[in-house]
Amino acid sequence: MFTRRNRACSTTFVLTILAIAIQETLFKDLVQPVNVISASNTASNDYYQRRCKQEGFKPHPARFPQALPEFVINLCTEPGDIVLEPFAGSNMTGRVAETLQRRWLALEIDENYIKSSKLRFEENAPLVVEPPADLPSIAIENADNNQSVQLGLF
Repeated sequence: MFTRRNRACSTTFVLTILAIAIQETLFKDLVQPVNVISASNTASNDYYQRRCKQEGFKPHPARFPQALPEFVINLCTEPGDIVLEPFAGSNMTGRVAETLQRRWLALEIDENYIKSSKLRFEENAPLVVEPPADLPSIAIENADNNQSVQLGLF
């Protein structure tokens, strides 16, 4: 005997089975496209987070996973090029750019985030990407007197 409640449960069950069948039929051969970056920012105890806590800084709440700037920097620039980051935040882009032998310029309106981003560039800070082994060191020359100069934000 079908009551209203039994009918609703039966309908829900049938719809669930139908949804599973459709999903298995339509999406069984679906693979992730090559133009999608699969990266997460779930690190809750990385070097940057620990150092911010030690120094009393509030870490930037929306930090890039390193894979995102690494992909774009490798795609759009060559070693020695300048990477512009207009919203630096914790400056993951600058750290990745420097490791990949790019010069960088980062802008950030919040002075506290600039201070905390310096932690990414400490001597004992771990590299976020492996630097390219086959590229020569890049020297920037001063046009006035051909002297090498050190570029940096800090």
